[in-house]
Amino acid sequence: MKINLEIETLLKKPYYVIDFLPMQVPKNSEGQFFDVEKHYLKNAKKIHNKFTDIILKLNCYYDLEFIVDDKSKINPKPNVIEKIVKSKKYVLVRFDKALITIDKGDLYMTIYNANSKNLKILKDLATSNGLFLWKPKRI
Repeated sequence: MKINLEIETLLKKPYYVIDFLPMQVPKNSEGQFFDVEKHYLKNAKKIHNKFTDIILKLNCYYDLEFIVDDKSKINPKPNVIEKIVKSKKYVLVRFDKALITIDKGDLYMTIYNANSKNLKILKDLATSNGLFLWKPKRI
């Protein structure tokens, strides 16, 4: 299937994350990352509401294609976008040759193959929601 091949290609591209933390936690950090993460996961709905806000606003600048369970929808109505992003499913959002992945079990969104314009908009949207955009280091 053509769409799966395109997604596989995008998933191999450089990526950034939108996260509740401003940078990657070092591998041997003395902090309590896992306890803090567990705490936030208990109420992940707040962070996923922020993801929804980012995606809705991103749709003001770009056509968005949502892919869930191998089904695709382009520019659905805002209430449908909200349901998709808040669903318990793995969500893919394609726009402007870039890809965003959202997994209900994560506290971050991943952005693949974004250009500088995409990153500027996403960074501003993340910041306005109290989140951070950064590039992970390979560990």
